[in-house]
Amino acid sequence: MDLCNEVPELLSPKDIAQGTTRLLADRGYEQVAYEDEILARMPTPVEAKMLDLSAGTPVLLYIRTGFSADRAVRCGTRRTTQPTRSTRRK
Repeated sequence: MDLCNEVPELLSPKDIAQGTTRLLADRGYEQVAYEDEILARMPTPVEAKMLDLSAGTPVLLYIRTGFSADRAVRCGTRRTTQPTRSTRRK
C-alpha cells in the first residue's frame, strides 16, 4: 500500500487518463520489465452463471505484473474462457 500512498490516483475507480504505466513513470516508478502468467481454474458459481458456461468449462486467468528496477509496481488481471490472440498494429 505504500505505493498507493505515494500515487493516490491508483486507488481511484476512474480510468487514469495517461495510463497507469505512464503515471507511475512520471512519479519515479518506471516499469522496466514485466512477467506474464496464464493460469486455468474452474469458475466460481457466480462466474459460471455470468459467463453462461457449461459444466466442466475452465476459465483462464491472465496476470501481468510490472516491475521497476526495485519492485513490483503494477499488476493487471483478465479472465476469459478462451485464449485471446494479441496482435500489434503499426
